[in-house]
Amino acid sequence: MKHQPFENWILDDDLELSQEQVSALKKHLEDCSYCQELDKNWQAATMLLVTRPILSPSSGFSLRWQDQFVAKRLLQQKKQVRKTFLFVFLGIFTTSILLMLYLALTADLAHTLVTLTKGIINLSFSFIKVAQVVKPFLNSLPTVIPVSAWMFLTTTFVTLTFAWFVAVWQFAFKGVYNQ
Repeated sequence: MKHQPFENWILDDDLELSQEQVSALKKHLEDCSYCQELDKNWQAATMLLVTRPILSPSSGFSLRWQDQFVAKRLLQQKKQVRKTFLFVFLGIFTTSILLMLYLALTADLAHTLVTLTKGIINLSFSFIKVAQVVKPFLNSLPTVIPVSAWMFLTTTFVTLTFAWFVAVWQFAFKGVYNQ
């Protein structure tokens, strides 16, 4: 890299050089054939870029580009929907297979139905017990928390739930795009 910083000075048109740097560059260009060639080619390339006319696009280019863009976006949306449905289907299918495998390996059908019924009954009794514990607390809340606070909490919960549904819908059916 014996040509540094001279290469940078030659190739950077926006660089403001001091008088010392300009004289050092001129002296280096007198002695160095590589930098002379670089400077000559860079000046020619710059002149070519400046003097060439700007070509206008062919007629209908913008419309064709927009049509291709819309077609690509629709294809991406279709792929996104397919991927989402495939993911959900595979999740349900895998869970079902694992559940059937578990049931087949652990017990017979009668024992499984009895266990399932017991579980459902125990779950319902658990909900009843929780409701018996929580109900007195909830009955005392309206006297402690004003109606406006309940309205604010309910509105916030509904808004967040709606935003969540919109986000899931957007991801599943419209796709995610980098803007």
